[in-house]
Amino acid sequence: PHFSPSEALYTLISYVHTKAKGALGASMTGIGLAYIAPRWAKSAATLLVCSGNSVMMTPVAELGPLDPQITRMNPLERRTESFSSLHIESTLELLRKEFAQGNADLAQGLLQRLQFPITLGGFKQSLEIGKRYANKLLLSRMLKDNAEAARQVAAQLVEDYANHGFCIDIDEARSLGLVVDELSQPQFRPVWRIYKLVRRKAELRAMQHKQGMAERLKQLPPALLDELPSDIVDPDPSPDSKGEEDG
Repeated sequence: PHFSPSEALYTLISYVHTKAKGALGASMTGIGLAYIAPRWAKSAATLLVCSGNSVMMTPVAELGPLDPQITRMNPLERRTESFSSLHIESTLELLRKEFAQGNADLAQGLLQRLQFPITLGGFKQSLEIGKRYANKLLLSRMLKDNAEAARQVAAQLVEDYANHGFCIDIDEARSLGLVVDELSQPQFRPVWRIYKLVRRKAELRAMQHKQGMAERLKQLPPALLDELPSDIVDPDPSPDSKGEEDG
């Protein structure tokens, strides 16, 4: 996910819930909403999980931290780069340390490469926005009777993991306070097969998109192509399948 997907996802979740209530009417009362995570449900998908009564996970399923990811153009190296909003504070702490230790030239060099202060402030504020959305969604169902637990879980998901790719497995999810059920073996097989089919469909769409992008790039003037970042002109050709096998 890029800098700040939370608003769009929150709107989507609200829309789905509204449509479900409209379709089921009064019968919606008392019905639980469970999300199923066959393998990965990281980042924005973890925020989606927070809107349910529970999440059903396979033994290999992973949720992930909710720290917002920022994607921007690096004008010095002419490429796009992504980083977590949490890295802003660690970078500022590094600058303070270098100044305090008398390494002013090094610190000044790093400081000159930072974003405009207002931009940095907006990136840092995205952490608070992420916590508020997570807290609101947790209060809607999963932790609706425990406001303090919802606040703590939201804060942990946004702030407590140094790596955005951190593996939040079943045990970790439960220790956070999320309501988690493990899929039984009879449930696991059909869920895993559906997951593999959906993933294959996504891979085919990604290949089609890449082929279409390559055709459009051919129409651009060579001089303009030379100015584009290399990861746009020559993106990774292989989908991120990570080699799962059928269960």
